[in-house]
Amino acid sequence: MRTVVSGIRCSLFLVLLTLLVFSNSSDAQMTASLLGSVVDVQGKPLSGVTLKLQYHGNVTREIEVSTDDAGKFARLGLQQGPYELTAQKDGFDVETLGFSLNVGRRALLTLTLLPEGARRMAELAPPVEDQRESAVRAALQAGAAASVAGDHQKAITLFILAVQTLPECHECHYRLGRTYAQLEDYTKAEVALERVLEIDPEYAPAYRTLAVVYSAQERFDEAAAVRARAAKLTSVS
Repeated sequence: MRTVVSGIRCSLFLVLLTLLVFSNSSDAQMTASLLGSVVDVQGKPLSGVTLKLQYHGNVTREIEVSTDDAGKFARLGLQQGPYELTAQKDGFDVETLGFSLNVGRRALLTLTLLPEGARRMAELAPPVEDQRESAVRAALQAGAAASVAGDHQKAITLFILAVQTLPECHECHYRLGRTYAQLEDYTKAEVALERVLEIDPEYAPAYRTLAVVYSAQERFDEAAAVRARAAKLTSVS
């Protein structure tokens, strides 16, 4: 559901409101024209859409048109100046667009309507960053449970998912590195733990686990150095 909402959120920013204006010598020199179409989020034409065109120039005037079976609409002989267009159809959110028309010009407009309630859902949905963090927390919890159950391969899969979702999550890299160490895959463990320290150079658990990894490879001097670093960080905290 959150993925759908996230997609809807993106569609709010990508609602197609293109206004192409070009010269047309056949237009009357003292009026403007508006041609357009209305589609749904999949790009399919919408018929029977009610469009209220409100002129906000020296006087206020409202014109109502509707889309045909091909989702098209047109209005000729319009005054130049500022307009507001409101489109509504049962089952869809109301869309409003402001624009201006110039004399002797024809404007071509494409308007996309969102499903009813989509705008409200997007407003209430958590930001994308919050969604990512929630997904990472769920992956870490499931990975920890799998690790406790002895299913280290499943844990690794979940921790990798967390890393891919939030690459700067030092805890994600740490849990991945620790699990590799438990499986005695010291090369991958070292890569993951070093990444932890790139993100957070003062994360003591990573130094302690790295010391274990170095010792298992008989790299005792390096192990002593990182163990000392972990001890120093722990004493300071």
